[in-house]
Amino acid sequence: MMTFLFALLTIIFLYYSSNLLLSLLVLEMLGFMVLFYMALNLSVILESDFLILSFFSVFVMEGVIALSGLIMLVSFTGSDYVSSSSFSKL
Repeated sequence: MMTFLFALLTIIFLYYSSNLLLSLLVLEMLGFMVLFYMALNLSVILESDFLILSFFSVFVMEGVIALSGLIMLVSFTGSDYVSSSSFSKL
């Protein structure tokens, strides 16, 4: 239930957000949460090392993408930040 409410709030945030990079970071976090939820549910049914390693590698990739996006968000100057904050300017 909490995952559904978080997904609903995320969709509302993405609809009204004007910052493209922050929206991509929120989408990345939502994808990470969905993969984590799937891994928790599948690990109860299937206990295999390949499944654990594959989900761990996906978690690492998601974390690297989110961290690089966060670094880009922090390291923007003012003009870059303004030019990237709108879909129409891309």
